[in-house]
Amino acid sequence: RDAPPGSAPAHVKRTLHGGQWLSEAALWTGWVHRGELRAITDCLLVGLDASSFARIISSHKSAHAFAAAYARKFVEGLNRGLQTDLVEAG
Repeated sequence: RDAPPGSAPAHVKRTLHGGQWLSEAALWTGWVHRGELRAITDCLLVGLDASSFARIISSHKSAHAFAAAYARKFVEGLNRGLQTDLVEAG
């Protein structure tokens, strides 16, 4: 969220728990990260290059169709609610 001109940006602290992940929006949108991530305990971090993912999935017709349908639903969810890159499992 942008801060009003002349004021400091708002800082939001969130804690992730088991069954949550973040940054999936970068796979399906032109997402721009506007913060930082810090781990305070051991965690699993998986990196995936969005451009490579798109190129590879596009070469598999059924996987591409599934991913495209999923992406549409994901973006619809972003458009309906708070735009965040934190995702709940389920």
